Amino acid sequence: MHMEDYDDRDGRKVWLTRDEVADVVADADGTVQRTAVGLMARSGLRSAEVVDVTPADVDETPSV
Repeated sequence: MHMEDYDDRDGRKVWLTRDEVADVVADADGTVQRTAVGLMARSGLRSAEVVDVTPADVDETPSV
């Protein structure tokens, strides 16, 4: 897990490493959960937002 202080406010930015994301996605039950967890982890969507995603919202981009 990565953590970094904000420059202009209290608190910290926190995000998972690629390996941690892969582990969380792999632990999800079934395709729907893996897709939802992957979207949340890789795009920053919240659980309430991920349910509104449609195939038209998804665009393939090169991996970093």
